Amino acid sequence: IQWPNGIALDLVKSRLYWLDSKLHMLSSIDLNGQDRRLVLKSHMFLPHPLALTIFEDRVYWIDGENEAVYGANKFTGSELVTLVNNLNDAQDIIIYHELVQPSGRNWCEENMANGGCSYLCLPAPQINEHSPKYTCACPAGYFLQEDGLRCAGFNISGTVSEVAAARGTSGAWAVLPILLLVMAAVAGYFMWR
Repeated sequence: IQWPNGIALDLVKSRLYWLDSKLHMLSSIDLNGQDRRLVLKSHMFLPHPLALTIFEDRVYWIDGENEAVYGANKFTGSELVTLVNNLNDAQDIIIYHELVQPSGRNWCEENMANGGCSYLCLPAPQINEHSPKYTCACPAGYFLQEDGLRCAGFNISGTVSEVAAARGTSGAWAVLPILLLVMAAVAGYFMWR
């Protein structure tokens, strides 16, 4: 291995695939570091490979020099096809398919809207059956009250005030377009000065 640029796991076949830009190779090895196989060696289709992904019996990769996406049989390197040409500066590739990204339960919408959180509901990883399904979060300057659902903060008079049930939205987002417009105007002023 001289210049590894991409790496992908094939969990179904228990193999690790990688691209080598210096050797112009696509190779694989089992997860114990044994049974190394050369899938494809080609200066034409692997002049500068950057990233790869695996799906079913195919391997797909991006080549930066050819600005293209290629696909081939992941066992033999045969059935090589160009899927996309004229890609400008692509750096990564992923497969989007329900088998690769299976849908899960959204605990934040399971029993009540936004999980009952007054501001933001964050699904939590399910490590075991006792793990919380979600966690509520608050915007900067506010804290989560003891009920674990409502946010509160200190107002100017020093008393605690509760955040209105924004259901995951914030008034700060309304200011963002204005802020971007002001920044663009200032940048334009300095450029044309």
